[in-house]
Amino acid sequence: MKQRLNYCILLSLLLPHLLAATVEDYAGIFSLGEQERISNRVSAVWQARQWQVLVVTQSSAQPQITQNLAAYLASRSAQVVLVLPVFYAGHEPGYYVSPDLVSVLPSTALQQLVQQHILPDYARSRFGEAARKGVAALLTAGARLQQVTFPGSIPIAEEPLPQWEHERQAQHLPQGAVASPLGGWLHPAPVIRWTGPPPASPLTIVMRHLGNQYQAPAIYANGEIRLAVDTALRLPTGNSVRYQAALPLTWALAWGGQEYPLDTSRHEVFVTLQQPAGNTLDGNLRKEHFYYACTQAQGSRTVASTLDRLWQPFAELYVPIRLFNPQRESAPLTYYKNPDVIAQTDEFLFDTAIAPQLYLDGQCGAFATTFINILWAAGIDSDRKSISPIEGRLMLIQQWAFTDTPSFPGAIYPYVNIPDARVTYVPLGTTLEGVVKMDTVVDMRLPGHRYAWLETPDVADMPGLPGQGPVLNPYSDFSEHQLVAVGAKLFDPSYGRVFPDLPAWEDNSLAGVGVFNRIQDPITGQEYYYLFVQKSKNGIPDTK
Repeated sequence: MKQRLNYCILLSLLLPHLLAATVEDYAGIFSLGEQERISNRVSAVWQARQWQVLVVTQSSAQPQITQNLAAYLASRSAQVVLVLPVFYAGHEPGYYVSPDLVSVLPSTALQQLVQQHILPDYARSRFGEAARKGVAALLTAGARLQQVTFPGSIPIAEEPLPQWEHERQAQHLPQGAVASPLGGWLHPAPVIRWTGPPPASPLTIVMRHLGNQYQAPAIYANGEIRLAVDTALRLPTGNSVRYQAALPLTWALAWGGQEYPLDTSRHEVFVTLQQPAGNTLDGNLRKEHFYYACTQAQGSRTVASTLDRLWQPFAELYVPIRLFNPQRESAPLTYYKNPDVIAQTDEFLFDTAIAPQLYLDGQCGAFATTFINILWAAGIDSDRKSISPIEGRLMLIQQWAFTDTPSFPGAIYPYVNIPDARVTYVPLGTTLEGVVKMDTVVDMRLPGHRYAWLETPDVADMPGLPGQGPVLNPYSDFSEHQLVAVGAKLFDPSYGRVFPDLPAWEDNSLAGVGVFNRIQDPITGQEYYYLFVQKSKNGIPDTK
């Protein structure tokens, strides 16, 4: 087919002008009724597109048309489409087009027209029907579905996971994903490119989905056809949370009592529980948030069931990255697996480019942000709850073992450890006097979730609460910890635990609070950082 098209294009550059569109019946292949229907369609193409169309069949009188195509067309005008619906030895039926139409009717588009509109009837020896449908397809051959938007729905940005692969085929349009709450409507709004003279009026856009047909008035302007009202077409979202990888919508144009098919578009659709938030703590909601929310809560209809399903992987301490992207590995997100973990938001947690060696490993802020974004994608209101000591600078998360005889009995902070520490000086900002105020970070952590002390400590880390991964004994000294508040409940996604309020979190999670002091040895002059600790007191607030 491609060779014949190129052959015709190359050899028909000198086509003369002024040929009326015709149907030539050489051997009685078409009945008079068929010929009339084909002629009407040929006239419609001329009126709508101003293209000359010649429909021919084989006959004993002129069997040499395909062999001498250039000569056959030598006396005909430009903008010619030749439809050959009947078999010639060594060839299949198809279109030939003059070179001035190639930009509108490229060879790939013509091959598709042959496959879809001519060959099915041709294979059944229904040559007149094949020709009629082939000519009819020319009416929209220059029309192309450019995009389909969904007014009123939330467009979903791509996620930072670089390996996301959507199920796209050649005929799929590269559409963005959209989200809309259950019990509502999707409003597909196509933009159709139209070449040539304006199409006839009144004009209608037709949409089909699952055997149902929807149509709405359309308008033409500046080479494009759009709905007269963006929300004129509507599809119900259904009555439960769901994810659909490729919602198929088949499009057509109609005017003058006739319908002319276009393309099929396919769209990723996320039906959420309630209207999702448009923004998150760290930017726009991304596709991985919606994918997790809608696949994990598929079929849910209530806040309670949706929340339970979204929380379940966190409660099990196993949240594989593939729950956010089906193309990714089954490796789980981990909580403080590495002492140098830097991820404080889910974007840092998911992105391999930022810190490849720390990929998927996050601090409490990364897990809180991840769970909040999932909830917001589902349409469940939530907020971040940042916890820090009322006094002191450090919290110790369970479990820590306290000696029976503290170094300073009766003191506010009676337990003392001497860190064998790396001390980092961190600029806090410039004061009014122009001096850069500094603070210190005391790093006591060793690989393997161990701590470095110069002498026998009063407080020793013990295997305690496991974190995500699971990491059986994550590092457990923090200046703050981040939870997620949903109503009165507090969710701790780092450890997969839920609490009715802050006192319950303290009683079940907090071992103690501490403060660092720098002390100079009066004899040697050596400076040491001492960690002074007090136990967490049940019933008395230690944090805020």
